[in-house]
Amino acid sequence: AIDIISKAIGEEERGAALHTSLARQLNEVQRLITQAPPKRMFLEVWDKPLLTVGRDSFINDIIIRAGGINVAAGKNVDYLSCDIETLYFYNPEIYVVLSHYRNDTRSLIIRPELSDIMAVKNGEVYQIADDLLARPGPRSFIGLVELAKILHPAAMKDWENK
Repeated sequence: AIDIISKAIGEEERGAALHTSLARQLNEVQRLITQAPPKRMFLEVWDKPLLTVGRDSFINDIIIRAGGINVAAGKNVDYLSCDIETLYFYNPEIYVVLSHYRNDTRSLIIRPELSDIMAVKNGEVYQIADDLLARPGPRSFIGLVELAKILHPAAMKDWENK
């Protein structure tokens, strides 16, 4: 898409440079996490009703490339609602909230209905700005890197030095 858009606006050289840069970043993330086992995660898109992403969402691809397993990928949809019972069935290792307006994860951690989910019990609850994951584009690569850092902090520890 970058190549098509850059050609359409007469910025082929800049588009090619951006494409190369993003491909390099993706390859580097893949190299860093290649030995890390994938982690099962739940991505909260919205809280009321509780929404997440299914297999057909572009965000599912980002989760996979960041070294995660989307616990809701069994559903062949872009987005789906999820009840608490299903969330307990999924019992994710990592819980990531797309932040639309919340500034911290404490509001999630203190939600009593989620207290026995593995990720909450183990303090593995994180936030990522929604504009990094929910809107496809070059910023999605920043979201992918941030997600990889959450899923595999040891493998990604040297990323800042790149």
